[in-house]
Amino acid sequence: KLNAYTSNLPYSPKLIIWFNSVDPDDEEGDDNEFSRLKVLEAGFPKATILGCGCTGLVGTDSSGKGVESEHRTQRFERCSILFIPPWHNLQIETLVDSAEAPYRPELKLPRADAALLLTPDNYLQDIGIVNDNIALCGATPDFVYGPIRALLFNNIRSAVVLLPHNLKTEKKVEKEISKLKGKFNEKNGFGIMLSCTGRGKNFYKGKKNVESRIFHSIFPDVPLVGFFGYGEIGFSSKNTYENPDDFDIQTYDEGSSEDQFVDNDDVFHGFSTVIMVISQQV
Repeated sequence: KLNAYTSNLPYSPKLIIWFNSVDPDDEEGDDNEFSRLKVLEAGFPKATILGCGCTGLVGTDSSGKGVESEHRTQRFERCSILFIPPWHNLQIETLVDSAEAPYRPELKLPRADAALLLTPDNYLQDIGIVNDNIALCGATPDFVYGPIRALLFNNIRSAVVLLPHNLKTEKKVEKEISKLKGKFNEKNGFGIMLSCTGRGKNFYKGKKNVESRIFHSIFPDVPLVGFFGYGEIGFSSKNTYENPDDFDIQTYDEGSSEDQFVDNDDVFHGFSTVIMVISQQV
């Protein structure tokens, strides 16, 4: 099915974001997930591919509705793939782990419009940002395919909202997600939802697909992908504040050698959900 889909894609993607559900008890992985990766690599050799294995997925089904497939309730493999076309002036930079320092506990992000981080094993301890208008979103999956740990986007429109652990009602979720309205172009954008494994159905007293359903009720034409992980990274971006002066996130000076990091309580979270939207700039 993946072979057939990729062969009929009407454009050559610049970026592929790929989330694959896995069995957490299978430490060596499954042949299916690696065969999917080979299909993507063979079909689009020039595309940047960021992928991870996780115990639950967020996706958009064929009818355009959001689906949250929690692994603890559905123990079978699925994958959620987003193909991003080569938008005009879109710039994507990758940050990779090196053989000399595969697990860097500190990360100073360069200037960017948006950043997507994946940190297996929760090894990341400090994050620095240079521009306070960045849209930052990340999480801890079971593992990441390949050395890429972060994507940096420029020449795009973007925004992020954080749904913290104490935000539990549908009305409040809708209020927060609605803050993304007008912050990106819905006709050529996408959403990424990274949620804690402690949320989902059990968090909302048996109700399924609460956050993805609300997202699509507000943004019916916007595809949504994501996964359930073990720790979330990010904060509500400055452009979602009614009063930008209320935004208070520590930045660092590019010309300084001092360690200046975002307060951990502001950027690392548990039992939360981080939702980022990105679109073409025009």
